[in-house]
Amino acid sequence: PISTVLTVGFGSKIPILMCLAMHVSMYENSAVRKNIEFLKNKIEFISPRMIEGKAKSPEPEDVLDVVLKKFGFSSVLKNKKVLMTAGPTIEYIDPIRIITNLSSGRTGSLLASELVSAGAKVTLVYGPANQNPPVGCKVINVATNKEMFDETKKELKKKYDIVIMAAAASDYTPQNTSKSKIKSDKKSLVIRLKKAPKIIDQVKKLQKDTLLIGFKAETNLTKNALIKSAQKKMKDSGADIIIANDIGKKYQKNTDYNQVFFVDDKKTTTSGWKKKEKVVKFIRNEIEMKLKWNWNEIEMKLKLKWNWNEIEMKNSDIKKLISQYKETLIKQKKKNANSCSLSEKLKEIEHRYYHETGRTLKSDLKEFK
Repeated sequence: PISTVLTVGFGSKIPILMCLAMHVSMYENSAVRKNIEFLKNKIEFISPRMIEGKAKSPEPEDVLDVVLKKFGFSSVLKNKKVLMTAGPTIEYIDPIRIITNLSSGRTGSLLASELVSAGAKVTLVYGPANQNPPVGCKVINVATNKEMFDETKKELKKKYDIVIMAAAASDYTPQNTSKSKIKSDKKSLVIRLKKAPKIIDQVKKLQKDTLLIGFKAETNLTKNALIKSAQKKMKDSGADIIIANDIGKKYQKNTDYNQVFFVDDKKTTTSGWKKKEKVVKFIRNEIEMKLKWNWNEIEMKLKLKWNWNEIEMKNSDIKKLISQYKETLIKQKKKNANSCSLSEKLKEIEHRYYHETGRTLKSDLKEFK
């Protein structure tokens, strides 16, 4: 059975994680060790726990930690409290007829799952979507715009680090809902609609310090027009970020793919035309970058307020920072490319060093060789 599983895994080109368990004598056998080393290019191994002369399999918690770190864990998003809305809403014309938006809830569900994998604590206010909500987050099921509005306001009484408004909530709702089924013998029917409240417009009024992310969907616009629409929504709602996408003709041909524009007050970046699974990874990475940037801005303001030269740090701690800096530089050179994550780590170390010493790290490197 093990051989069959490995064969299928290799053939499917999926990541394989092996948790070892055997007697110590077998684990220490040179042939076993040689094969483990040989397979490390294709398989990731978790070392066993050595107990009572046996190499026992790792604890489930240890396996989970490895999986999360390899496939999505984020030190930036870990334990961040995230409130999300996703999916459509329905507005009743009568007890059996509704108006709604064509939203599967897929992007919102995938993004919630991505954030859970990153270590965030996600609460999802979820409309009646086709997609099952992801495992690992708190789900609050709603149907109408009013229910979504009320539940979101209720949740915002608690503190959230990030609020993501990804739902395709109805912009209009029937002015009068019939309590009984409307008869089908009428030749024509007039339904008056009224403007529904915009949930995103209330968020900053209730939590001004949260990172607010909104979504903006348009149809068949040019790139520039789409970005301008996102910028207008960002200004009107007070959002920090708007994620814009065009759900026109190209999108309708294959809704498994999408392209989003990540718009904030400094720049606009795009995911490119990708599967939605990859699009949400792009969104997550951009959120991480935004959170880091916000922290850097706060740190710079503190430096202007206080005299950091008065703060002393032991030489051993300074050397530790320099060592981390050098190790990161070496990793970056080995990759032979400007890895975004490594570049960000270098910046973080430089900021930390300046934070502690009041001096630039590069100028002090020679002093502690």
